[in-house]
Amino acid sequence: MAAIAFGEVPLKVGKPAIVIIFNIMFVVYVLNSMRYSRYYIGHTKNMKSRLAEHNRGKVRSTKAFAPWKVVYTETYGSKSEAFRREMEIKKYKSGNAFKKLILKSEFG
Repeated sequence: MAAIAFGEVPLKVGKPAIVIIFNIMFVVYVLNSMRYSRYYIGHTKNMKSRLAEHNRGKVRSTKAFAPWKVVYTETYGSKSEAFRREMEIKKYKSGNAFKKLILKSEFG
């Protein structure tokens, strides 16, 4: 054991500190209108709340096509990653890559 100089506070020996890290996940989602042949792609921190907003008509771009159902999701550790993926999916919306993504979620 090391000597302690006058005035120093000795280190406590015992249990290690518990560090809690809240890993907030962001969700990239694809919605399908239950009445029309329309899709919507977005990202959020709270999927349940965001879907409710879409279905209550609180989102201008989806208001006319409600009700919506979730047909695909992916989770990411940061908002920037989720946004990047959202933009990637939007680039191939309605193309073969988009169709594969939706089919994968239905049968995968």
